[in-house]
Amino acid sequence: VAAPLDVAAALGVRTGESVFHSVCVHLEDGLPIQLEDRYVNPRVVPDFAQQDFSLLQPSEYLVRNVPFDEIEHVVDAVLPNAEQAARLHMPPTQPCLLLTRRTWTNGVPVTLVRCLHPASRYQLGSRYRADGNPVST
Repeated sequence: VAAPLDVAAALGVRTGESVFHSVCVHLEDGLPIQLEDRYVNPRVVPDFAQQDFSLLQPSEYLVRNVPFDEIEHVVDAVLPNAEQAARLHMPPTQPCLLLTRRTWTNGVPVTLVRCLHPASRYQLGSRYRADGNPVST
C-alpha cells in the first residue's frame, strides 16, 4: 500500500512510498482478543508479502527472519471504530487497550504494528529482573 503520513514517518520512508500492510485477527477459544494492524518496511523485509501467514503469523516470521536490536512499546486506552469493533465482535462503546510497537534493526525501522485488544478480554503486564531480563516462572 502507499504509506500514509504517520506510517511513512514511523518507517522512515516517503509519504506514498510502497510498504507492506497486513491485518490479522487473533483468536483465543474462538473469541477475538487482538486486531493486529501491521506495516512493514519493504527495504528491510522484501519477502514479507510472499509469506503464507496462514502457516506462520507475521510477528513470528519477522522474529525468525529479521533480527531487531531496538523496540518501542506505547500503550493507550481507546475506543474502537465501527470496523474494528465488528472485527473484534464487540460494541464500539467498550474500551480497548492499544499497543503500538515499532522495531528497528541497525537503526533502520522494520515495522509499525498497532495491536488493539478488547479491555475486557486482555491484560498487559511484564516482570523483569534488575538486569533487564524477564523473570522465569
